[in-house]
Amino acid sequence: MIPEKWTNRQLVQVLASIPDDRVAACAWWSSKLGLALLAQIEHHMTAPVVAAARRELSVEVDAGEVTSTAWLLLSPERSLLLKHLLSPETVNPWGYLHASVKNQVLDDVGRYFRREITDALDNHAIDEPVEQEPTLEFAVARTASVLAPVTPSCLRESLVQAVDWMADAATRGRLSHLHTLAGRSPELHRLGFGGDRARALANVTVGKRPDHSVSSLLAGFLLQPQWEPTHSSRHAASIREYAMRMAALGVRRAA
Repeated sequence: MIPEKWTNRQLVQVLASIPDDRVAACAWWSSKLGLALLAQIEHHMTAPVVAAARRELSVEVDAGEVTSTAWLLLSPERSLLLKHLLSPETVNPWGYLHASVKNQVLDDVGRYFRREITDALDNHAIDEPVEQEPTLEFAVARTASVLAPVTPSCLRESLVQAVDWMADAATRGRLSHLHTLAGRSPELHRLGFGGDRARALANVTVGKRPDHSVSSLLAGFLLQPQWEPTHSSRHAASIREYAMRMAALGVRRAA
């Protein structure tokens, strides 16, 4: 059931309850109010932003990317947006939030395509030989290094082992079952990556079902060792979604 859209006043009241502290803010998003705000964004904002990306850039953007972008913009690290939304001078907070999220998504996607074009031209002009084929161990290490900054500090020590588990499972079994197996894995549980954490890690390392390759960090590094995930809008969105889920799960489980 789609929730009724909040009024501007209701939106401001909820936004005003977001804590200034980063750790407390992460916990807030898994609270009743935080989940309600995410539902509002999902049901009343994602479709127009997806349509804007299709109309203005002729590309498809995942609804989850819109939600994770909104979450990132409303984090304490981006307090300027919250300040504007809570200001009495802001006549239409919903419109301001929508415009901010849309502009950020379009900028991220547009920057990705600009980089892709530049990289293509550079690669055409200078064809540098690859010294050696990237190994699975290399892909695991690079994937862990990308995820470490957005992984709760209590889990970083075991992150490489958890990513290695994902890589090993992906090479041995059917990807369609990997997310379920990861969530039930005793080994991942011992490493601190059990249940929902395992599924979040599987989404960003091996990729989401049904087309895993478009958001798999491991696949990206295996195909191109010098590749940067931030150059890909889908992979960047996948990392943001992982960060959002792990932040909420990390605080909730530690409490």
